[in-house]
Amino acid sequence: MVLWYCRRMDTLGILFGSLARVKLMRHFLMNPDKRFTVKELSIRSKISLSTLRKELNQFKKAGLIKDTTVTVVNSRGTSKKVKGVTLNASFPHSQSLADLILENSTLNRNALVKKLKQTGKLKLLVLSGILTGTSDSRLDVLIVGKDIEPKKVDRALREVEAEIGRELAYAVFDTDDFIYRMNMYDKLIADVLDYPHERLIDVLPISTRRSIN
Repeated sequence: MVLWYCRRMDTLGILFGSLARVKLMRHFLMNPDKRFTVKELSIRSKISLSTLRKELNQFKKAGLIKDTTVTVVNSRGTSKKVKGVTLNASFPHSQSLADLILENSTLNRNALVKKLKQTGKLKLLVLSGILTGTSDSRLDVLIVGKDIEPKKVDRALREVEAEIGRELAYAVFDTDDFIYRMNMYDKLIADVLDYPHERLIDVLPISTRRSIN
């Protein structure tokens, strides 16, 4: 698996006992109102169920999280309530933990570019939203290129999500379609490119720079 985070993440892992613990903390702190099932947490964080349960028990003892119920819907559309966990809103150190863990998380841009280059011929790769500290952006990742394989993109970004503890909003465009949409001043594209963002790749045949880089 690609290492998405730099050494500061390893340091936190040592201080808190394990990297799995830090990843789980991030999922709760980044989603304070979210109710998780154990299975969902295991899938999202890519942590085994056995390890996950041990860490959750420790969190409960410390008062960081609490038990709750989660409504899940099966493939037949039938809903039922199951046991889950959520951040304990009354935990006195939540903000301190969030400041420490979230501010010491640095995305490894080179690793991300390398991974996404394996998905097709990238022409434009833009970071925005939670990856650049702009929480009100409609997208976190904008990808443009030729012969992009959506499943590979999804797998790559799911790995990032497992580390940062948040789902990413992303869009993938074929180069020609993107240029057409940009010339038509497509609102989704404008909402990314006309506001603060970070370009990791930009080899399009035309300039996409407008008001703010």
